[in-house]
Amino acid sequence: MDQYYDDYQPTTNNKDLKIYRNGNSNLCCTLTIRDNTKFNEIRKSLQQKWDTQFNRLRLFNQEGVEITEDDLDYIKNGTVLFASKGKS
Repeated sequence: MDQYYDDYQPTTNNKDLKIYRNGNSNLCCTLTIRDNTKFNEIRKSLQQKWDTQFNRLRLFNQEGVEITEDDLDYIKNGTVLFASKGKS
């Protein structure tokens, strides 16, 4: 085997996010997302875990800044987010 690749470990782009329900800190779950994860996938997972409906999923970071679907690719592993049902 090539000495330069003996310690090669394939990297994954999976990230674990800790998501709290906005306004209810008792509802929390950890979701693993991949590159190109869509809000719809997150919304479905949260609806199943929390047995609730989201009219429109909105995610916010700890500073209150809204996270867009495009931002998900740049979020670090272990980030804490807050999920809001949005407005109908």
